[in-house]
Formats: sequence, C-alpha cells, structure tokens
Amino acid sequence: MLARRMLLAALGAALVPGCAAPQPDAWDDPALFDRVAIVGASASAGFGLRLQLDDVLVAALDGTQGEVLDAADEGLFLSPLGRGRRAVDEALAFEPTLVLALDFPFWFAYGGRPDRERAAFLTKGLEQLDRFSCPVIVGGIPDMGDAIGIMLTRTQVPGEATQLALDAQVRAWAEARERVAFFDLRTGHAQTVDGEATALGVLWPPDDEDPLQGDELHPTDAGLVGLLLNALDQAGLASAVQGDAASVLARLRASNPTR
Repeated sequence: MLARRMLLAALGAALVPGCAAPQPDAWDDPALFDRVAIVGASASAGFGLRLQLDDVLVAALDGTQGEVLDAADEGLFLSPLGRGRRAVDEALAFEPTLVLALDFPFWFAYGGRPDRERAAFLTKGLEQLDRFSCPVIVGGIPDMGDAIGIMLTRTQVPGEATQLALDAQVRAWAEARERVAFFDLRTGHAQTVDGEATALGVLWPPDDEDPLQGDELHPTDAGLVGLLLNALDQAGLASAVQGDAASVLARLRASNPTR
C-alpha cells in the first residue's frame, strides 16, 4: 500500500521545480506526471480496501509516472474545511505538477447543513483548490442517495435540485480555468448504477465484478480503476495509461495481493 508514500519514477525523469503557472499547453507537458498529488475524501483514500487511488495511478501508468503523494483523507467529512486545507497545504509543499481532486468537493456539497448553505460552503472548498497553479482534475457532485440509511443520513444528502446546482457550480468553476479539467463524476456514477459504465471505451467493470461496495457509497478496487481511468480520459490523458482497464486491474491486484 502506497499511502502517503512518494514513488520515484522508474525512468528517472527529471523533477520539475514546483508547480509553475501553466501555459495553454500545460496538459500536453511531458513533465505533467512528474509530481502527482492526490487530495480527496474516502474514495481516493481507499475506504474499505487495502489500496488507495495512488496505487491505482501507479498501476495505470506502470512506472512512467514520477513521484506520487497521497494526501487523501477518509476523515474529510469530519471537518471538510480544516482537513481539506491541511491536505492542500501538504500537496502544495510537495510542489506538484498535477493534482487529482476527484472526490475533494464531495463533502463541501454533502454533509449536515441546510441546502441553502451548500453552495457557499462548496465555494470555500473550491477556493482551496484555487491555491494550486498547476493542472488539476476535479470531480463533480454525484447522486449518492442509494447510500442513505447505510453510510449516509438523509440530512447529509442534498436534494436533487441542489445536487444539480452544485454539480453545475463545480463544472462552471473548472471551465473558467485553463488549468482545471472537470471530471463528470455524476454521469459516471449514474452509468455505474445502471450497469452502463465504461473505462477507456469498454464496458466496465466485467460482469463478475462489483463496482461499488455494499455500502453503495465507496468503489471496489475495480470501481476505483474505472474512476481513475475515466478521469484521465476526460482530461485528455488516456494516452498515458499503459494498456486497457483489465490490464490495469491485473497489475493493481498483483501489486496488492492482500487487497
């Protein structure tokens, strides 16, 4: 398990000094994966699994990445602003060339507050991500209503209209910034629930694999592979993935045999 462990590139690529303000072609920079930081909540932290999103990234890029910092926090829901700020502080000190924030906005949208207060609180979370000047992939706001009564209470879940507005808020924030790529987590989750999800253009996961754990909230290892590959694909980075989703999952499980 690679939690909070930095992995040196097998290819020995030179490190980029810091997260300089990106040029219009920043997403095409060959140094993009030199220093990848992950900030997020329990999905990125691998809740219920023996691996995390950083493990999946290493399996997906298969040694072509540089250093990886895992600053995901499965306890983000306890204090989204305080713990989120600390995670961003840690990531900034790492001087990243790319940030994966796939589920970072989640608890700035969900949680025990009235729907009328959610947009303002989400703005505070996005302000933390605005501290990065390097490319960032940020996830939208999914509908996790199926987890009510299992992992979530009804008061923690925004109403449907509020969810749609919050998802649009993240999308608009991302589209206003060249350095930010929006990951449509909401549509992806809906397709997963309907059995119509894909990864790199192929139906995913296979029929004998569950994409979600029994809590209806957190992904399995196969689900986490789909999550990452779709995020990279939507950011125009699918070419960095070594092989297809099945080969990524096989490498992940080979590297984490006690999953």
